[in-house]
Amino acid sequence: MLSRASTMVRAERANRFLWLPVFLAVGIGLYFGLPSEPPFWTVMAGAGCLSGLGVVSGYMPSLPLQARPLLGVAMAIAAGFVLAMVRTHIVAAPVLTADTGFVEVEGLLLEVEEGPAGRRMVIVPSRLGDMDEEKIPAKIRLNWRGDGFDAAPGDVISLRGNLSPPPAPVAPGAYDFARQLYFERIGAVGFAVSAPRVLEKGERTMAHRIEALRLALGRRVTDAIGPDRPAVAAVCVALITGKRDAVPPETEAALRDAGLAHLLAISGLHMGLAAGLLFFVIRFLLVQSEYLALHYPVKKWAAAAALLGATAYLTISGAAWSTQRAYIMAGIFFIAILMDRRALSLRNVAIAATLILVIRPEALFQAGFQMSFAAVTVLIAAYEWWQKRELDKPFDPLAENKLGGPVGSVWRYTAGLAMTSILAGWATGPFAMFHFNRIAAYGLAGNLLAMPIMGFVIMPAAIMGLVLMPVGLDGFAWQVMAFGVGLVIDIATMVSGWPGALVHVAQMSSTGFLTILAGGLVLCLMKTALRYGGFVLVLAGFMLGGHNPQPHLVVAPEAANIAFRMGEEIVLLNRNRERFAAGVWLTKAGQSDYLRDAMTVPELAREGESAACDETGCVLSIEGQRIAISDTPLSLAEDCAMARLVIARYPVAPERADRCGAQLIETDQLARDGTLAITIERDGAISVRTNRAARGSRPWTAGGVG
Repeated sequence: MLSRASTMVRAERANRFLWLPVFLAVGIGLYFGLPSEPPFWTVMAGAGCLSGLGVVSGYMPSLPLQARPLLGVAMAIAAGFVLAMVRTHIVAAPVLTADTGFVEVEGLLLEVEEGPAGRRMVIVPSRLGDMDEEKIPAKIRLNWRGDGFDAAPGDVISLRGNLSPPPAPVAPGAYDFARQLYFERIGAVGFAVSAPRVLEKGERTMAHRIEALRLALGRRVTDAIGPDRPAVAAVCVALITGKRDAVPPETEAALRDAGLAHLLAISGLHMGLAAGLLFFVIRFLLVQSEYLALHYPVKKWAAAAALLGATAYLTISGAAWSTQRAYIMAGIFFIAILMDRRALSLRNVAIAATLILVIRPEALFQAGFQMSFAAVTVLIAAYEWWQKRELDKPFDPLAENKLGGPVGSVWRYTAGLAMTSILAGWATGPFAMFHFNRIAAYGLAGNLLAMPIMGFVIMPAAIMGLVLMPVGLDGFAWQVMAFGVGLVIDIATMVSGWPGALVHVAQMSSTGFLTILAGGLVLCLMKTALRYGGFVLVLAGFMLGGHNPQPHLVVAPEAANIAFRMGEEIVLLNRNRERFAAGVWLTKAGQSDYLRDAMTVPELAREGESAACDETGCVLSIEGQRIAISDTPLSLAEDCAMARLVIARYPVAPERADRCGAQLIETDQLARDGTLAITIERDGAISVRTNRAARGSRPWTAGGVG
């Protein structure tokens, strides 16, 4: 038994390269998970020593063979850690720490996103009011909802706006937008109150020309489709340029709830269809010449042309993470054809993942990156397993395909599409549960109905439009594309309207999610019977993921919004009607709607718990503990005397706080610690988790705690 296991372990060494991006990701995750920034030179010295040990080990024959793989794993983890830390220092730039109020802004217009609610600009500022030059962020992002916009990327503009620090997570452990913006070097966000005024037409760099081309292309497609179908036009533009701001929320929700949200993110599907179609069409045209087919490598010519087409698509689509991954995969595929190598393999997936993690380690935390690689890894692993299974079958000369002809082709296409959708759904399902707290119950049906339209109508029409646009004959192609997109939106609306189309799930624990991820990697990357241990890990992960108690209360900064649990439902006490944070709280709890959503709750009882409010505040009874929400200092003494926890929606002087017999939370603490998640333990103890503690002290937390 032990010898057999040892044999399998030795056999797995042939696949060790597949694990390189995995252990790089472990190191990156360890870096980002630290509560404070590690000393730079200490880490570099430690990594250097480990690298030196790795080099020396090659000249140490006495080193046990079992130690070499462990040393390699340690070096890969250390490399990931160092890559993440170096990247953090490279992109470092000033971050706003407080609101500026209304100030004059001057700077270079870098990017523009156009949507139904206005425009979103990214500016490289040269002046922010009277702010010192060394404190000005490298980039800022501003929304403009008015008219009168005639600036183009590359212009130097002036406007008046209000700027704030990058937004912190809306709850402890929620997605950190400030970290994302830090790595984009955006140090402030806000809104403009005056139309941008062009001070000078700047010189167009290549980046500015590409951005202007994307804007012009989006407007051309929109004009060709017409103003009567804004949702269809917006989706068409998103599929071509990657600019999704104009897609109406209801259309995006329908696509998401039908399991078709992946159609909006330009990824392997789009890149594969576009580059693959170019490859097969060009190759088909070339082989029509018998002379060319016999005397020249037309397959390689087609691969080179398809690679150029994929590069053009990457350029005009904005090069998002999923698009970069798809482009690298397509590039490896076509380069393999040019070099007469195997094109479709897990090794190529590992190369693509490694390249992205080396260049942009922060991509690891993008849901698009995770889901994109999960889907392609599962699909190629299944393809390799099926291919090996077919090769291992004994040759049967009497066997025949009973489903030949058109019927057989349709059957094989449908079966292949169904299996692809099932496998991709299995691969991305845990990520959708962990990041978005939802599952599209009818995703298979939605994909079976929509994907043929995507493959046979939408993407071919998009390619035709791009090819014909230079000669002005692209209008018909955009109409064909719009027809296909309209059908897909209709399918999404129908499927998302079926009963139970969207299943809400409570936040999965990180331990459970990582265990599922480890199980999936074992299943996909291992080749021997050891891979079946992945099923055990996946099952254990789902069991662990379900044991993740949700907080009983969530308190926003200044206590403006407070959500609390009553039984299995959630009540929201809101003052400022801020909907985004309230929506995130709701989805994290696995709920579709609040039991109550109002400024006050006169009286409410549910499953042995109660809430009652008057003009002085509210009293909650949750898990047998009394919690007071105090709206006025006049009621503080009474609240402190009768409650275990008091949440004061105003500042409390230290001497008054010391006299309070209850655990006290007031607005000065909330301003310091950010959003709070409060849990009542089984023994009645009240634990408070703060945004400040969850985020730690990192370069991207300089703008505030949220």
